[in-house]
Amino acid sequence: MDLLSEKAGQGEISGFIANLSVELRNTLKSLETTPWIPATNEADLIEALLGKFKFPALLETVGRDCIVTALSQSIHTLPKECGIEEVIYRIPSFATGFMTHQRITVSREGDIFKISVEPGSDAATRSDILFLHGLIRGLLDVFDTGEYSLILSQSDLSDPLPGQKPASGPCSVFELAVNPGLLSVGARVVTYDAYAQQVLKESARVLQDNRELQTAVEYLNIANRELERTILVNKTELDMARSIQKGFVPSRIPDWNGLQFWVKFFPMQQVSGDFYDYFYLGSMKFGLLVCDVSGHGVPAALISAVAKFSFSNNRLDSPAEVLEKVNQDMINFVRGEGYLTGFYMIVDNHYNLTYSIGAFPNPLIYRARTEEIEFLPGKGTLLGMFPDAGRSYVDLNEILEPGDKIIIFSDGIVEATNVQGESLGEDRLIDAIRETKGMDVQRSSEHIMAVYNRFIRGTDQRDDLTLITVMLSERLDEFNDTMKDARRAYDSGNVQEACVLLKQAISIFPRQTNALFLLGKYLALDGNFEDSLEYLRQYNLLKPYNADAFRIMGYCSYKLGNLETASEMFKRSLGLRWENPSVLYNQVQTLIKLQHLDEARKLFDYFEQFSPGHPLVGKLRVRLNSIHQ
Repeated sequence: MDLLSEKAGQGEISGFIANLSVELRNTLKSLETTPWIPATNEADLIEALLGKFKFPALLETVGRDCIVTALSQSIHTLPKECGIEEVIYRIPSFATGFMTHQRITVSREGDIFKISVEPGSDAATRSDILFLHGLIRGLLDVFDTGEYSLILSQSDLSDPLPGQKPASGPCSVFELAVNPGLLSVGARVVTYDAYAQQVLKESARVLQDNRELQTAVEYLNIANRELERTILVNKTELDMARSIQKGFVPSRIPDWNGLQFWVKFFPMQQVSGDFYDYFYLGSMKFGLLVCDVSGHGVPAALISAVAKFSFSNNRLDSPAEVLEKVNQDMINFVRGEGYLTGFYMIVDNHYNLTYSIGAFPNPLIYRARTEEIEFLPGKGTLLGMFPDAGRSYVDLNEILEPGDKIIIFSDGIVEATNVQGESLGEDRLIDAIRETKGMDVQRSSEHIMAVYNRFIRGTDQRDDLTLITVMLSERLDEFNDTMKDARRAYDSGNVQEACVLLKQAISIFPRQTNALFLLGKYLALDGNFEDSLEYLRQYNLLKPYNADAFRIMGYCSYKLGNLETASEMFKRSLGLRWENPSVLYNQVQTLIKLQHLDEARKLFDYFEQFSPGHPLVGKLRVRLNSIHQ
C-alpha cells in the first residue's frame, strides 16, 4: 500500500477500499495487526488492486526487493563462487520461500533457460507471475550476470504482462537468455561477496536514511519546541484578549420597558470583530449598538475595543450624530488600520424608534399586526475610513407596536454558504423570520439559528456571527400589574406573597433587572439565602455595578457560612460605594471570623475616622478589644 500511495492519490485509494467486498476490506484491515493472511485472500486482494490501478510494475518491484530475504535463507547452500547456470538453477529454491502453492522448475534448451510455473494446490495467478518476474530479475542483478532477456513465452493467463506476447498452455513459462559467451566459457560469479555487497549497500542506505531521519527528527523537535513556546505565548495573549473583550461585550441584554432582547453571538476565533452593547440614556430611553469590524482575531478585537469606548463616550440622542463622532474617533486613533460597519438605535418609553446605519446590513422588522416583513431603510458609509462620512449618516424613525420584532444580524449570517457553495441569502432569512410567528423572543432567535445551522451543515463557519432579536412584548400591562401587586404585598408586610408575585413577573420578563433585584432582596429578608443569591447572580450579569446587590449577596453568603465569598462580596460593594456603614461593619465582622485581624483593624480604623460617632463603631471597638485582651 505504501508503494501504491506513491502512484495514486489518497482519495482514489479511499474510494477503491470503500468499493471492496466486505471480505476483502476485512482482509486489508487485518494487515494492520497480522503479518500473514490466507493465500487465496491475498491473491483476490492483489487482483482487485491490479484491476483498479493497473500498476503491474509494483509487484515486480516487490519481487526484486524480496531477493535479499531469499538469499539470506539460501546463501549457505551456494559455494563462494559458482557458474551462472548454477545460479539460474537455484531460482526455484529462492522462490519457494514466497510461492508455496506452485511448482517451479528450470530446464535448459541450448542457450535458453525455461522457468516453468506449474499448478500445485492452486493455479498461478497474474500476481504470482509478476512477483516471480521481479524475483528473477533481482537475482540476476545482484550477482551481476551481465546482459540478459526475460520474457513470458507461454501463459495460461488471460492478461499477460505488458509488452509480452500472449500465449496459451497448461502452465506459465519464462524464457531467460543470458550472454551465450559467458555460458560457453563457464564464467563464474561471486556469490558470498555479491550477497555481502548487497547487504552492505542496503545497510549503508538504511544507516544514511537513519542519520538523515535522526537529524530531521532533531530539527523537528527544535521546531516543535519553538512552536510550542509560540503557541503558549499566543494562547496567553488570546486568552487575555478574550477576557478583555468579554469584559466589554455583555453576555446578555436586560429587558427594558416591555422590550425584550435575545443575543446569539458566535466569534469565529477566540476573539471577535463583531461586538454589541446597550446604553441607558436616562430613565426614558434605551440605546442598542451592533458593529462588525473588518477582519478577524486580535487586530479586529483591538479595533472593536477602540470603537466600544468611543460609543460609550458619545451618548447622544441622535444616532446619526453618534456615528459621526465615532467615525472621527476611529480616523484619529486607528489611523486607517481598520474600519467597521454599525447599526445604532434608540427607543424611548413610548416605543418611538430612532436609528442610523453605517454600512451595516439593514435590519429586518416583523410587523405583528400585518404579519409583514420589511427591511429598515437607510444607508451610510463605513466608520473609520472617510473624514467626511458624517454627511452620510441620517436619523430615521419607526414606531413599534406590541408583538413587533426587529432582527439585527451581521453579514456572516446571510453570506454563509452550504456545501454546494450557495449563500443563505436574505430570502431564506426572511422565510425563517416569517416562521417565527407566535414565538417569543428567545424561540424566534433559536429558530433562526436552527435554520442557519441546517443550511451550513458540512461546512465551517467563515465569519463572526451576531444575531440580536428585539421584541416588544404584548404582556407589558400584565407585568406592570403584577409588579404593583408585589410592592403592595411587601409594603403590607407579606414578604412571602411579594416573592411569589415577583416570580410571576420574572416569568413574563426573565431579564427585567428591577424585578430580579427586588426578588433577591425580599428572599434574603425572608431567610431564603440560596434562592436570593441565585436571582442576584442573574441580576449581576445584567447590571454588574450595583453596590446594594453585592451587599445583599455578602449578607446571604455570611449567613450560609461562606465567609470567603461574603468577604469578597462586601469588598466589591465597598469598591462601588466606599462609605457604607453597614457594609463596613459586616466586612470587619467577617474578617475577624476569618482571623484576618490586621486587615480588620485597618478597616475599623478607617470606619472610626470617617464616622466616629456611629453606633456600629462602638460595637466593633468592643469586639476588637475583647480579642486583644
